[in-house]
Amino acid sequence: MDSSKEVSHTGSVVKIEGRTVFVKIVNVSACASCHAKGACSAADTSEKIIEVSNVEQNVEIGQKVKLSCKETQGMKAILFGYIIPFFILLTVLIILTVMEQSEQTAGLGALLSLVPYYVGLFLFREKIKKSFSFRIEEIL
Repeated sequence: MDSSKEVSHTGSVVKIEGRTVFVKIVNVSACASCHAKGACSAADTSEKIIEVSNVEQNVEIGQKVKLSCKETQGMKAILFGYIIPFFILLTVLIILTVMEQSEQTAGLGALLSLVPYYVGLFLFREKIKKSFSFRIEEIL
């Protein structure tokens, strides 16, 4: 795999179920490592558990590993998580505003229009999960 076309994070194995490995990564925003982060509220770190299926390597709980995925998968995640909901919200807001609904009704309607989208994502989560694949590399 071309390393310039992939995204990678370092993490540690927290759980193993058969050939499925759960890896905890710490996601750090750019400003979280800044020396002035104490004076700013923008610093952000979060822990995420990534599920990796069909792992061939022998890994152990607590072991440090590197997770990699194709850059295009990251773009697909951004599409599902941010871009599509934004356009649904904006479209419904514009339609309700053109229909001369009150601002409150238009805003609430736009927000409620996202409920079916997120319910659909939830219902098809297993199918969507299969379209994302991570690769584990042991860190020596």
